[in-house]
Amino acid sequence: MSNGDTQVQIVDAYLALTALKQVGYRNTATAVAELVDNAIEAEAKKITIITLSAREPVSKRTLYRVQQIGVLDNGKGMTPEELGNCLSLGWGTRLDTRDGLGRFGFGLKGSSLSQAEVVEVYSWQNGVVYKAYLDLQEIKHSGQQYLKQVQKAEIPKDISAAIGDEVGNSGTLVLWSKLDGVDFKKPNTLFSRMQEDLCRIYRHFLDDNDDYGKRRDIKLIDYDLDNKKVDSSHSLLPNDP
Repeated sequence: MSNGDTQVQIVDAYLALTALKQVGYRNTATAVAELVDNAIEAEAKKITIITLSAREPVSKRTLYRVQQIGVLDNGKGMTPEELGNCLSLGWGTRLDTRDGLGRFGFGLKGSSLSQAEVVEVYSWQNGVVYKAYLDLQEIKHSGQQYLKQVQKAEIPKDISAAIGDEVGNSGTLVLWSKLDGVDFKKPNTLFSRMQEDLCRIYRHFLDDNDDYGKRRDIKLIDYDLDNKKVDSSHSLLPNDP
C-alpha cells in the first residue's frame, strides 16, 4: 500500500537510541576505551578520565558513589559543524578509511548510552567551547527527532576544579550523567577495575617505546563533589600480559 506523499520516518529517535543502549560493552572500561580511542585519534597527548562522586543514601546508609564520568583530552577538538554531527547515528570522521582505532561512528554514541542516559560533548578550538548533548528522557517525553543545534558553553566548573583548570587551547570533553550502566558506583572499585583493563589495552601508548604508539599521559581522577576536592589521582602504567 502506498503512503502517497506522506513522509514516514525510517526510525524513531528514542527507540533507536534505546536499542543502541543494548549494544554489548563488556564493562565500563571497554566503554571508556572508545572515548580514549577517539582522543588518541584526535592526537591528544593528555587524556584524563574523571569521576565526579558524592555521598548519597542507599538502603538506610550513606555511600560515596560516582555521579558522573568524564573523559577529557587536549586533542585537536572539533569544529562546531563536526560537534553538531557527532551524536548522529552512523556519523563519523573516519568512515572512508580502513585505518585507525574506530571507523563506523557508533563508538561515542554506543559507549556513552550503554553507561548513561545523558551524554554531553564539549569541544573547543582556539579556546572557544561549544556543546552538544543527548538526553534520553528529554527525547522520550518531547518526541524530539532531530539533534539540537550546538551552543557556546563553558567547561563545567567541577571538571575544571578536578583538573586544576588545565584545559588546553583545543580539546574535547565527553561527560556522562544519570549513570545506569556502570559496573560499580564506588569510585575506588571502579578505578581498580578500569585500571586493570586500560593499562593492558593502552600498554603501547603508556610505555617509552614509540614503535606501536606514541606515548600518552592517561590519568584517572576522582573528584569529591561534597568537599570540592580531588579525592584520588592515578596515572596509568603499562601492563603487558
